[in-house]
Amino acid sequence: MADRFAAQGWWKKPPNNRKIMLFKFKDNLFNQEKRKRKMKKSVWLGLALAGLLILAGIPALAYDYSAIGVNITVFDGVGNGSTNWFGDQEDQEVEYSSQYNAVTGQDWDMEAFFWKNETSTLTMIGGYDLIDGKDGIKPGDVFLDVGSNGSWDYAISFSNTGTATWYALDASSTLIPTTHFPTSDPWKYASGATDSGSLNSLYTAFFSTDLAGVATGGNHNAIALDLSGLTLGTSFTVHFTMACGNDNLVGRVTHDTPNVPIPGAVWLLGSGFAGLVGLRRRRQN
Repeated sequence: MADRFAAQGWWKKPPNNRKIMLFKFKDNLFNQEKRKRKMKKSVWLGLALAGLLILAGIPALAYDYSAIGVNITVFDGVGNGSTNWFGDQEDQEVEYSSQYNAVTGQDWDMEAFFWKNETSTLTMIGGYDLIDGKDGIKPGDVFLDVGSNGSWDYAISFSNTGTATWYALDASSTLIPTTHFPTSDPWKYASGATDSGSLNSLYTAFFSTDLAGVATGGNHNAIALDLSGLTLGTSFTVHFTMACGNDNLVGRVTHDTPNVPIPGAVWLLGSGFAGLVGLRRRRQN
């Protein structure tokens, strides 16, 4: 009777659920492999494009997520008075005083300090031009206070030549104050160092990619300083400002500063196949 019902279309064999599940499983595997192939293709297309830009003489910027370490920026205690808003951030925050007609904006913004324990590298980032300054207002030196005695132990004068000069300071050393904002002092080292030497540096100018939540708002400049030759102990405070003291940048490293990059932080180290090779090796690993 079942055959007769089947011939008339009244009865159908129940579906094989095991076969259906197996088919769906294979289909999912196929789609996953397809997506992986598409992703790999996109990566290599990006690498190929970057390589073509380099060969064509156009700067291609390579991302390195572990290059700059951790954000050690701390609030300097002075907010952006131009908008009657006082916050504890440094990015997109320029100190202001109507008394001195101070200006704000990305060109004056000092944004962040980063520290990497593995290489003893200090990186400073700002929209402000760290080499030539802005409107005749020149950049200062980087100052370090080792420990917590409240006095500056080192001053570092840097340039875009690949080297910087450090000066060991004591109470008799002469430091130049800022012209307008005493809360941002000191500005530069003048004389009286007890010792001095050179260290390696790397300057990157006018890169446009933002560091999420850390350095935003337009073009940025960065200077990386190799401090491995200095005696820094387990904690130190670092400071930088321009001649007028319009924006004061402060960072602090303590013994419990984690040695991992902050989420989403990137630094554009420059162009070249070296960065691309590094990216390729990490993906292969």
